[in-house]
Amino acid sequence: MNKTPLVSIGIHNGKLSYIPMVENLLKSILICNRYPNIQIVLTETAGNQEVRDWFSQLDLSDYFCSFTGKETSVKKADEVTVSKKLLFLDYPTDFVWYQCYTDAMKRFFQVADGEYAFTLAEDNQFFIVGDVISDCISLIENKSKNKTVVCFPTLQQYKYGKQNNSFGPIQTLDKIKYFQTNSPKWDPTYIAHKSIYEVLGDFAVSDAIDPHGTINHFNKRSIELGFTRFFLQIPQCVWFSNGSRNKVLSKIIEKNADDPNSTLITPIDKNEAERLFEVSLPRKLQNCPLSTEEVFS
Repeated sequence: MNKTPLVSIGIHNGKLSYIPMVENLLKSILICNRYPNIQIVLTETAGNQEVRDWFSQLDLSDYFCSFTGKETSVKKADEVTVSKKLLFLDYPTDFVWYQCYTDAMKRFFQVADGEYAFTLAEDNQFFIVGDVISDCISLIENKSKNKTVVCFPTLQQYKYGKQNNSFGPIQTLDKIKYFQTNSPKWDPTYIAHKSIYEVLGDFAVSDAIDPHGTINHFNKRSIELGFTRFFLQIPQCVWFSNGSRNKVLSKIIEKNADDPNSTLITPIDKNEAERLFEVSLPRKLQNCPLSTEEVFS
């Protein structure tokens, strides 16, 4: 068995105005990730040639260069290999967002070379410096490769409280602290072994009646197939709160103007994050996954 299988991370852009968030996400991956073997698939679906040119020119093994051509001191860790793949998709002008999103997501999972894969929208950021991806893979391989998914980013607090995200008591696997959810579910931001898509079957097509048709279809299939879904106690990635994109975007632009090496959230070492988590949070919160709001606080 390959102890460090390739992991593909899909990053999508469909709006030029969101490029500062894409920069923030990419910088955070290079700064924080210590898993030694990743592939980043850069997807563009709006036909913006400036973005496609930047994606094409980006060298993720060298110092990060911003969309405007400004070089930074941000670079991947020496022990990490980062490969890049491009996915430029053109759609008819009458396609609406959910049709583009569904097809782009499907195409990513088709072209991703990794044994494991997941996607992230630009409103995410890595904030834990360390090898959390190995924890996810260990958890998946300890359970069932083709029936197990691990939520990679944090969720907002209210989402943890929803019935379909309810979870059992905290568990430990080789020092990995995690929670098993009570309900199967699928989302492209869950890291999973790619064989899971052979089990799930074809992507359903979203439509005007059900814009989230793909997710709803795979959720139903997850229940039928008896999948298991897990939350890590401390995920490596934070998913920004719903409705905060404009505020987040403005803050990223402001921070980049002062320091092009910065990320929205200052990264923290994995061991230090675990120590602070145990020391600073009330006992009731230690028995829940870390939320988006707690990362921002």
